[in-house]
Amino acid sequence: MTTPQRLIDVTPPAFHREISTIEFANGVVAAYNDSWCSTGKETPWNGHWRFECERGVIWLHGQWRNYR
Repeated sequence: MTTPQRLIDVTPPAFHREISTIEFANGVVAAYNDSWCSTGKETPWNGHWRFECERGVIWLHGQWRNYR
């Protein structure tokens, strides 16, 4: 796995954002884009995560895991 490549320089006050790509040894490339801030409804401490994959979507809601 290679070191993630940052696509933007994240400095305060924009420390709540991250955009990067990761290339694994087998050639798979993953893109990562997040924001810790939202104008929507407040989430639990563990948050609500959504991973969009080639053959499906994975949701992680707090302690619960939902696979689809």
